[in-house]
Amino acid sequence: MIIVPKFPDTWPKECPPDDAVDAHGVVYRIISGEAATPEDFKSYEELGLAPNAPACSRRSVSVFNSRQGACHRLKLSPRLGKGVAEGSIDATCGKMKLTSTKSGHIDWWPYEGINRLARFKETQPCP
Repeated sequence: MIIVPKFPDTWPKECPPDDAVDAHGVVYRIISGEAATPEDFKSYEELGLAPNAPACSRRSVSVFNSRQGACHRLKLSPRLGKGVAEGSIDATCGKMKLTSTKSGHIDWWPYEGINRLARFKETQPCP
């Protein structure tokens, strides 16, 4: 049996957006503690947060294209966490869209059933 990657049926039709591309590359995720947990890779929707945010953005997981970008965001908003996890994602992981060239912020829409934590190995505090 072949399993076809898909997004949850409950997502809006336009999510992820048409200009999202296959996930690829090394990305960085702000995490709550010293070690990453599955909870660190949930979307706002999964956490029940930001109910007034755009529906598609709420379903994405925020990552950055550089450790520097993630650490800068963490310094601006320390409440977000305590460290940064490094991971590698590819087309089997879902879709992504760079939302800010300045910060390097990326919206990542993981396919249903993907073990998000397994893609991230290294965690480090920001300098």
